[in-house]
Amino acid sequence: MGKKIIFKVAEILTACAILILILINFGCSSSKYLLSENDDFISIFTKEELMDLQILFDFFNQKISSDCDYRDLDKCYYTYLERNSTAYETGFTEFNIPIAEQLDIYSRISDSTFHTIWCFGWAVYQDYPQDTFKHITYNPDGKYFKLLKRIGENDEIVEDYYKTIELVGDIAPSNIIEFVANYRAFNFGDLRIKFFIAIHYLTLNDQNERKEKHKE
Repeated sequence: MGKKIIFKVAEILTACAILILILINFGCSSSKYLLSENDDFISIFTKEELMDLQILFDFFNQKISSDCDYRDLDKCYYTYLERNSTAYETGFTEFNIPIAEQLDIYSRISDSTFHTIWCFGWAVYQDYPQDTFKHITYNPDGKYFKLLKRIGENDEIVEDYYKTIELVGDIAPSNIIEFVANYRAFNFGDLRIKFFIAIHYLTLNDQNERKEKHKE
């Protein structure tokens, strides 16, 4: 009877040790993707905003990792951009982000956080010339725009991206072309760059997939 109890205790301790190791490994592997641990994010956004932005970031990371063979998220980013680099020749990009799921993610963050990144206008599409549709774009007065400017101080691609949007008010075709043509130049190890890429593609996906008529 005593031996059975000893063996049972040993099994429980072993199981607990394994669980602790799993939790430690998970924490170590995911902590480098926490926006709340990056100085630039901390200096620009509030704690509540950072929690919301993390939801957006995690959503994008999950989507690009779902069909990626690598456990390294940096490589998944590279693979995602490499796959979309064909847009340089074809003009067609595969986002692989269901718009219904993206809209649901919006509902999980506050409106104020949403507007730190985006604002809405309207657009007319060639296939629907009689209608106007809700169109998402960057909020030039939002905190995310401040982040882009700061990242651009040390990154020419982000600097050009920021200046073009500041000039035209939206993502321009030149932004998309430069993005896919120079994807090898991105520092995928930089958390800020990964977030920049995530927001870029979430914005484009919304612009391409949302079909919501604009209400006057």
